[in-house]
Amino acid sequence: MIESLGSHFDVSYDFILSNDSNFFDSFYTHFFNSSNLIKNAFAYIDMDKQKQMLRESIKHLVKFYCTNKESEYLKTIARHHADKVRADEYMYKLFVDSFIQAIEDTYPNFCEEAALVWRCALKPGIDFMNSYKA
Repeated sequence: MIESLGSHFDVSYDFILSNDSNFFDSFYTHFFNSSNLIKNAFAYIDMDKQKQMLRESIKHLVKFYCTNKESEYLKTIARHHADKVRADEYMYKLFVDSFIQAIEDTYPNFCEEAALVWRCALKPGIDFMNSYKA
């Protein structure tokens, strides 16, 4: 358990990993609907591969929260988002908001505390990625 986040995090994280198809479908529906720019950026992407990458990215964002150390994987993703995607603070906000909406859609025990702990867990890694300069 991540002590500072509590049981809502543990249970919802396990749920996401065991129900990832529903979760990721919901996430990408919200994410694409949040902005035409985002929707267009994914127009020609292999979504099965993208979902696998997102699953791995979530693990590394959580690891960053726990250790306050970026992994090589997270640095690679941050570099890609900075150089190729030109992701900005607004896009990362849409990412987190879509993530929370997907939890609300799919996690049967969703509550505001679950949303808050996920925002806390994602923030350090998202801040790192947003500020990354190659």
